[in-house]
Amino acid sequence: MEEKEARLRMQELYGRVHGVLLDLELAGRLPESYRLVILPLDEPGVAAYALAVAQAPNPENLPLVHALFWKGELQTLLLPGGEAIRPQVA
Repeated sequence: MEEKEARLRMQELYGRVHGVLLDLELAGRLPESYRLVILPLDEPGVAAYALAVAQAPNPENLPLVHALFWKGELQTLLLPGGEAIRPQVA
C-alpha cells in the first residue's frame, strides 16, 4: 500500500474514533492530551504505516492511545497503563 493511501485510510479511521468518543461520551476517560495510534488489524499496510508514524519523535512525551479496528469498526481503545475500553455502539 502506498503512503498516500495509508494516510487517507488513517484519516478516515481517525474520524470514526472521534465520532465514537463523542457519541458514547468516552472522551473523559482519555488523557487530556494524547497521541492516537490507529491500528486496523485486518489492514496490514495501514497498520505498518501507523506504527511507523507512532514511532516518530514525541518531544511533548504524549501518552499513546491505541485504537484497534477490525473491518472498519472500532473494537477497542487501549489506554496508557493498560486499560482497555470496548465501545458498545447501539
